[in-house]
Amino acid sequence: MVQMVEKNLELTTQRALRAEATVAKLKEEVNILKTESVPIATYNQLLDANHCTMTAVRDKSRAAADQMNATAKNAEQAVRCVIICSVLIS
Repeated sequence: MVQMVEKNLELTTQRALRAEATVAKLKEEVNILKTESVPIATYNQLLDANHCTMTAVRDKSRAAADQMNATAKNAEQAVRCVIICSVLIS
């Protein structure tokens, strides 16, 4: 009976030591995360700045796509004209 109590005490002690080690490791991780984290106000400012940048990129991309579309239409008309002219000349 005493041996069983001693064994249970030893197992409980081992569990407690592992739990304390885990707690210490988690506290260290929390401290690291606190030093690496960005305050919410700074995060929101960065988010707003990136939103403006992404909007500008989207607008410029859209304008470039429109210009490319117009150029393609003009090129198609020019090619048709060249084909018609070459048929008429032949």
